[in-house]
Amino acid sequence: MKQLAHDFSQSLADRYGVIADCAIHRPTEKEIERGADARNFHAHIMLTTRQAELDENGNVTLGEKSTAELSDTKRKAMGLPRMSDEIKEVRQLWETLANDKLLEHGQNLIDSRSYEDRGMNIEPQIKMGSVATRLERDKYERELNKKNKAEAEGEEYEIDRTPVTVVGTINQIIKERNELVFNLEALAKRKVEQQSDDEIIIESRKTDTADELATPFDTTPYKQPSPFDRRVTAPPSDKNKKNKSEEKSKTQEDDRPTQKQTTPPSGDAVAQALALARAVKEQDKPAEPTPKQTKDDAIAQALALGKTLKEQQEREKQKQEKQRQAITTNPDETLDPKPPPKADEPSKTKPDKPSPPAWTPPRP
Repeated sequence: MKQLAHDFSQSLADRYGVIADCAIHRPTEKEIERGADARNFHAHIMLTTRQAELDENGNVTLGEKSTAELSDTKRKAMGLPRMSDEIKEVRQLWETLANDKLLEHGQNLIDSRSYEDRGMNIEPQIKMGSVATRLERDKYERELNKKNKAEAEGEEYEIDRTPVTVVGTINQIIKERNELVFNLEALAKRKVEQQSDDEIIIESRKTDTADELATPFDTTPYKQPSPFDRRVTAPPSDKNKKNKSEEKSKTQEDDRPTQKQTTPPSGDAVAQALALARAVKEQDKPAEPTPKQTKDDAIAQALALGKTLKEQQEREKQKQEKQRQAITTNPDETLDPKPPPKADEPSKTKPDKPSPPAWTPPRP
């Protein structure tokens, strides 16, 4: 990778006449623990905005701006293509250099063209940026710490992978959409391949049926050998009895005419087979492709989702604030006392029972 990055940097320096600074980075252990890909080896290439030249004393001096820094108007006046076309040529330059190295190591090649130019129904994701990336990694690190703590206590914990930023939510929607489209296209491709295999089998069956119909049948009757054709001889010895018996059976099998035991298919059977083939062919037609979802639709869907979540959080926050203020102002109201009974309602309490009269002894 180091040599490849240096070759690409040198090609850019020669193309624009500038100085190139190449820095190769590898993911650190801390970045990997925070969710970074351990294979994310990459290079940062910086170019000077002005052309570099050597003066008479061999010192480097910076002259005019490089053609990569000029506007499309100035590039057109100089007979150069637009900068968007220039970027495509630079991408093709990287494709050529990278594929040479990939071929040496037997790896899959890359294509510098966009998904749209290659006819692929895939939406590119939005650039996260340093701030959103840091927020997503911080959240993942917190979730990873919770999981490690739960495992240390002998419990299970599932990491919450819900994005915390709007850009992360949009990219997640685009990813799910691309996976759905990819699965649908793969299913349609498998159906087309299966349909081709079925057509080959049906055509093979048609050929076999035609060959069977065209094959003439042997109508020669079977001739039973007559017992009078046998010669009367002396009984053979025990040694030659077995050999003569084998020769006899072999001769009878050779004299028996061959007959092909094949029953020709009827016309109704052939018609049923062709009708079944047509029904299978109509059933296995590939499904119509789903309409392509544009990037603007995905972004609008994600923004609406983010707005709904934000409004819901605001309502919850206001509700909690009102409850806190009510508790601070009059804490007795939060006890929810029972309201007094109405005047017209009868009291539900049972009346007191009358006490029995006091006992007096009888007079004599």
